[in-house]
Amino acid sequence: MLEWLKVLGPIVLSWPVVSLVIVLIFRRPLLDLIDRFSNSSGSKAEIGPLKIELGKLAEEGKDAVGRLNRTTELMAESRLLELEITSGMFGSIFSDEQRDRLERQIEELRMLTNSQVPNSAVEGDAPKSARPSL
Repeated sequence: MLEWLKVLGPIVLSWPVVSLVIVLIFRRPLLDLIDRFSNSSGSKAEIGPLKIELGKLAEEGKDAVGRLNRTTELMAESRLLELEITSGMFGSIFSDEQRDRLERQIEELRMLTNSQVPNSAVEGDAPKSARPSL
């Protein structure tokens, strides 16, 4: 009996296990707290001299992600145009394998750029139908 205690004692009292138990015990209040901060536009947090408006921070994060998504879309559309021009201008000098790879990349980029949903959260973002087609 004493041997089991010697084996299990350090495991049960280790910091990861204690942390997990605390998280499980306070799971519901922690989830409620996170939900309150993430859904409230006026939530503020103060840690020492640092003051943060969480609602504003979340909104700025959403805007930044929207701008990053639009930048990625533009880069994909630009790359598609480059590949189409390369294929049209220089496709005849490529080997069969290179032409096949180029065509596969063009088709994949066409599928990706055509299936993207426009991000209306980004200010000044035109709908996909208003953008010039490639």
